[in-house]
Amino acid sequence: MNLTRVERVYPDTSYWVAMRCRADDNHAVWQQFHPQIETARLLWSPWTHFELFNALRQMTLGSDAALTEAEANRLIASLEKEVQLGYFDPCVIDWRDELRECRELSAQFGCRMLMRSGDVVQVAVARLSGADLFVTCNEDQHALASAAGVESIYVH
Repeated sequence: MNLTRVERVYPDTSYWVAMRCRADDNHAVWQQFHPQIETARLLWSPWTHFELFNALRQMTLGSDAALTEAEANRLIASLEKEVQLGYFDPCVIDWRDELRECRELSAQFGCRMLMRSGDVVQVAVARLSGADLFVTCNEDQHALASAAGVESIYVH
């Protein structure tokens, strides 16, 4: 795929985490890949808002936590500000359409491949948004997106 023509990118949660969290295992590969789509607009959905912020909070748990609570709160506050400033394009789709798309994806692929429910939501939103590209650091999610006909890149 010619990435210079990509205008609208829907990143999944693993991509956003790799972008914002230096402690993430995929941060270095994100740094190598992202300049290729730097001029594209990133799409931000209500599902991204919830799942990303929850993932950052979850990264504070356990004895081997990747983030402190203060670090997670700083990252969330920074992202909130960027959303408010319009750094990302809002991608709001009627939740009924999202769930209908999720049910269709499940019916089509649920017996053939691994599909975490949250991953299905991300692929459904990417498909409904008309994004030129879906980017993820999650191999199973990439496989689902590709199977669903969504142009996808697995960043790893």
